[in-house]
Amino acid sequence: MQKVRSVVNKLAKHHCADLQLLKKKAADILGKKIFCPIILGSELVLIPVKVRKPRIEGDNTLAYINLCSVKNTSVSKNPPFKTLIQLERGLSVGSYWSISTLTSKINHAGLASKTLLNQLPWTQKTEQHP
Repeated sequence: MQKVRSVVNKLAKHHCADLQLLKKKAADILGKKIFCPIILGSELVLIPVKVRKPRIEGDNTLAYINLCSVKNTSVSKNPPFKTLIQLERGLSVGSYWSISTLTSKINHAGLASKTLLNQLPWTQKTEQHP
């Protein structure tokens, strides 16, 4: 099984994107450095979500969920998760973050993606000449 970091790196390479630069641009837009979304395109905006407790020091606790696949969020009735994220196709993911934290991450991802996608040259509409 591949680690989350290696999958995200492969996605960035597939989209010919500099992952560190995308993270920096999102951080600049949001005015924060940690837990920023990764915007690879209008249909692929990855939101970091805390989905597990660390087993050992340095253990990764984050997963990335595509903003476009999020349908709803609600308070989880299944401890230890605080929030339930409902995705397309009836899938759901539990998170250790509160509903307010998760809603904030979703809103930040939407804001950053709109701002960043308007700045990227390959997303600009070109004027067509007759």
